[in-house]
Amino acid sequence: MATAANAPFIGYSGGKAMMMDAVRRAGFRYLASGRKVPQARQIQRFLDRDSLIQVLRQLEVDCVFDIGANRGQYATSLREIGYAGEIHSFEPIPGDFGVLSATAASDSLWHVHNFALGRTAGTAEFNLVDGGGECTVFSSFLKPNHAMIPERVTKIPVEIKTLDALVADIEPLRDPARRLFMKMDTQGFDIEVCEGAKAVLPRIIGLQSEISVTQIYAGQPDYIEALRYYRDLGFSLMDLAVVNRTASRAVLEYDCIMARVD
Repeated sequence: MATAANAPFIGYSGGKAMMMDAVRRAGFRYLASGRKVPQARQIQRFLDRDSLIQVLRQLEVDCVFDIGANRGQYATSLREIGYAGEIHSFEPIPGDFGVLSATAASDSLWHVHNFALGRTAGTAEFNLVDGGGECTVFSSFLKPNHAMIPERVTKIPVEIKTLDALVADIEPLRDPARRLFMKMDTQGFDIEVCEGAKAVLPRIIGLQSEISVTQIYAGQPDYIEALRYYRDLGFSLMDLAVVNRTASRAVLEYDCIMARVD
């Protein structure tokens, strides 16, 4: 029974429910009219970032390995959404590394490394995609084979190290108390990175990997193969975020977020 004390609360709840129902019905009418949601891509990016920071908080992550850092966009976004822990960014392209290094210079917990990570240490030929602006994000050890990638490709030698070999150099890899998260955006090379991290992978509690529905690079694993690989490592799928679509809205790539959960 409602009393004088709780009646205002009941009334507010009922009014709020009615307001939300009205907003929902108005939204459906808007979609039914054939119009598009304004700024839908930006709204979805906001929701994707919210999902990421919630996972990082849930896992109590205090160190992120940003593999395939390009010019520091991912690490910068982590700071924007509230992650304040340690970051190690890896980027082999000299020009992009210069921008990355300058961006990280004022952040004492953001460390940068000018080499690639992979299955084995050495030097390998790297396909540098340069179509202006940030087109270097499409650069890869694998050969591009999709129309979305600019045709201007230069082959350069790139140093590769393994994450396992960096245990002596990177303190969080040695400290069993640290909570490690690994983000990979290496254009079809993510599984190769994991193959070079077999010793430290049991300590990685979460990861983010770009996985392809459509083969953008020759020889890259598809999204089903990649998800199966991460599942077999003991990770559970937490979220999938669309990265790119074709003109017909078919999905090209996802970012998958995975974690070791009970």
